[in-house]
Amino acid sequence: DVDLVVIAVPAEQAAALLAETAPDLAALAAVAVSEPCWTVMAAFSEPVAAERDCWAGSGDGVVGWAARNNAKPGRTGPESWVVQATPAWSRRHLDADPDAVMAELVAALSTALGVTLPASIGVAAHRWRYARSAAGGPGVVLDLHRGLGLCGDWLTGPRVESGWLSGTRLAERIAEAVPGVRHLRAANQRYLPGCDDQ
Repeated sequence: DVDLVVIAVPAEQAAALLAETAPDLAALAAVAVSEPCWTVMAAFSEPVAAERDCWAGSGDGVVGWAARNNAKPGRTGPESWVVQATPAWSRRHLDADPDAVMAELVAALSTALGVTLPASIGVAAHRWRYARSAAGGPGVVLDLHRGLGLCGDWLTGPRVESGWLSGTRLAERIAEAVPGVRHLRAANQRYLPGCDDQ
């Protein structure tokens, strides 16, 4: 027996899950269209001779954003860069072969930075079909009558922390509304000290 189901998936998947049981919530999810993003991580044998540690593009270009990963605080290891394609490029190449994506994004990074890249020692690609939500909304949905909770960036805004904020807010609302959840939350804080401060 389940008292409450929390759905924490991209809007497109939430709309499909809710279509029969909660068509009004499915309609809310259906208007939140996500943008795809191909992302490549490339490690190199020596430092990339670029003056900057990050690069931002826009529009219909190839690279939307790139950053020297090993320049971030607390990072160690070889020279490595994370390269994210623009939504437009990712949409056009949604079903492309990952090897072709890796080759094109690494070449585009070289062009964007205006340098010749050293030999790569490892490259990987990942396609995020639902990477960036274009919508915002009520932040969370808690429907106790139907036993449904919804959270995700598509209810908050198109930033990486938006999904976390939405999930945290939903957990707080559940803790306030559902008997017994406060006790569980207090028990969890023994293992996650300071989680309310983050």
